[in-house]
Amino acid sequence: MNVGLIFCAASVYQMLRGALVIFTGLMSVFFLGRRLLAFEWFALFTIVSGIATVGLASVITPDGSNVDDSPKTEDTLKAFLGVFIVLFAQIFTATQFVVEEKLLAGYQVAPLRTVGYEGLFGTITTGTAMVVLHYTLGSTNPYFDMSIGWEQVKSNPQIWVTAIIMLFTISSFNFFGISVTKTICATSRSTIDSCRTLFIWAISLYLGWESFKPLQVLGFLLLVYGTFVFNGVVKPHVFAPPKAIREDETQPLIH
Repeated sequence: MNVGLIFCAASVYQMLRGALVIFTGLMSVFFLGRRLLAFEWFALFTIVSGIATVGLASVITPDGSNVDDSPKTEDTLKAFLGVFIVLFAQIFTATQFVVEEKLLAGYQVAPLRTVGYEGLFGTITTGTAMVVLHYTLGSTNPYFDMSIGWEQVKSNPQIWVTAIIMLFTISSFNFFGISVTKTICATSRSTIDSCRTLFIWAISLYLGWESFKPLQVLGFLLLVYGTFVFNGVVKPHVFAPPKAIREDETQPLIH
């Protein structure tokens, strides 16, 4: 996801992460034996439509090109690559969510300890990948050159200060996320997580990091509507929830 973020805007990156709901929902059906109701499938289809619209908007009008002029081929290819990488990465995140729910349902593991195990696993895998990529791609691609990266960290305090801040914010985020997974379910965690999109999008526009795209608004609305339908916040006009769920708002949406 971080590599994909290099090639697309922050809000597009966050909106594309809404695909996590789709992969988590499908994996919950196949691996956890859950049963999605008709309105939940409708919500997933709506989310897919929103994500496709957002991706189309970023490819048609990538940041750095003029809306009135035809986008540069290089910018378009980078935007398409960023969209693909971010979407592909959601498969691994969804797998993590489903595995967490499976483990937390069968074992009494404190969420904070789980975050610690995940941090250790992430440190080992990322450290190994950094070394492998440095010696395989580092000579031709500066993104994977560890020596260049280390020099940038030493020369720019804003990099390591930001990294330290992220260390605490992401660990807190994972702790609260796993707590939601343990209390409710993995799919609910992924739907709640996608609601951050609006704030990231608004801040990016305010700071001028990206341009306003009308088609992106449509995609965002579809994404939010599908998320709210899936989470039971909004009742769809088609494929209405069963009567038992409509009468009991506290009943889980996924059985």
